[in-house]
Amino acid sequence: MKKLRGQPVQLGEHDGYTIAVTSEDYRGTVSFWWHAWSAAGSYAGQANDPELLTLLIARHRYDLTD
Repeated sequence: MKKLRGQPVQLGEHDGYTIAVTSEDYRGTVSFWWHAWSAAGSYAGQANDPELLTLLIARHRYDLTD
């Protein structure tokens, strides 16, 4: 079986942001990372927990309004 390394395994949308989930294989342990981009293409960040990604999106949105 071919192992995925940083390639998107799922795409979607949350609260106006595009979300990509990637799978990382590190020494036989697979972890998932959620990435978010605003509609304008600005990168909000990544987190290995979807709840943390929601906080990053909120912070990114707040920083854009400053």
